[in-house]
Amino acid sequence: MRAIFGHGLINQTKASAQIGTLTLATGQNFFDEGSGIDITQQRLRLPLGLPSAVTRQILTDSFIAFDRFDGANFEVLGDEIFPQSPVSEPRRVLGYATPKSQSGNPGHQDYTIGSLTFSQNSDARLSLTQEGLSSTLIGRGFWDEKVGLIGQPDLFDKTSSHQFKLNAQISGQLSFETFFQLTNQTDGSDSGHGATLSMQATPHLKLHATISRWALPLKLITTGSGNVTAPGLSTTVSFGLRHQYRENIEIFANMARYNLADINPTPQSFGLTSAVYRSHTLGVELLAHNGHRLSVGVSDPGSMVAGELTLMAATGRSPDGTMHYAKKRYSGFKTSNYLENMVFSQVPACPLSAPDAASYRLISAFNPVLINKTHQRNWALKCRMYFDRKLLLHIIC
Repeated sequence: MRAIFGHGLINQTKASAQIGTLTLATGQNFFDEGSGIDITQQRLRLPLGLPSAVTRQILTDSFIAFDRFDGANFEVLGDEIFPQSPVSEPRRVLGYATPKSQSGNPGHQDYTIGSLTFSQNSDARLSLTQEGLSSTLIGRGFWDEKVGLIGQPDLFDKTSSHQFKLNAQISGQLSFETFFQLTNQTDGSDSGHGATLSMQATPHLKLHATISRWALPLKLITTGSGNVTAPGLSTTVSFGLRHQYRENIEIFANMARYNLADINPTPQSFGLTSAVYRSHTLGVELLAHNGHRLSVGVSDPGSMVAGELTLMAATGRSPDGTMHYAKKRYSGFKTSNYLENMVFSQVPACPLSAPDAASYRLISAFNPVLINKTHQRNWALKCRMYFDRKLLLHIIC
């Protein structure tokens, strides 16, 4: 290179220009196989539920990328690394869940393995169940089929666990349940636990509160595959109500707050410090005499409203390829518009007759998702159709 420089074959501009593809470092040494991501071929993922103000901070921030040919470093903006809109990100589709009366087998995510009643006249019952994370955090026993209509953060990865549950009927209007997660303690993680309180406040009004501490798997991997679980337990508080306004009209609502355990960032994943997510759901269910049902509602599945988002970003490398990183921090959640992640859902459920006289219902969910980005509104339509006894068809569009 020194021999041909200055002779017209190569000049200063050409010598400082990009030659190979730009790579974002993710490993300890630049020259290791698989130690970087080609940002010309792949975009990294942002955590779901971020307000637009924080997203703009990341997209306008500067990052260091490296030329795969010779390791030269170049400054790039975040919008060259991350997608500018989360519309294409997979999101949870709202819809009726399988009724408890039909979920008592391993073919469903939530099912009871066994139960024990202490005496013939006792209302206390001990049971061993397998239950999905989304059902546990907001109380499957209270919501039953409507558990699938309650918005929850898309940041949470789908998972289920075995639990011991102790349910006690304190009075005719009040019941209490406590639950403990069964985990493999070889990884040093703590077991999740929590309690729920349900009350029949009036003949037409039911109230419910859940508090739990749980190890939450979070979708913080920048490449989009896998999840990250904090070493500590996150705290969830949820309040719900169901009001039978009329014989064929029910109003339901739920509010939840998730105080997430701190997670350290890595070059491959985001971190969180004192992060708080919040979700709201408000809906109305209309019931026809022939068994047809229609639920219409609005919800914020989950928005980050406090805390700090962090990421380890490369700052340079040594001649031997050793990478150097520094922590980037993003905050400013208090100035964000929390209505920008609102979702409108319309979920009909229709009974179907079957040749074997079995009770089937066809359920479809249409969730237009409103995403507010720089005062523009983008809509994404999501659909789901399935039989709730046996999964026959599942469409997301």
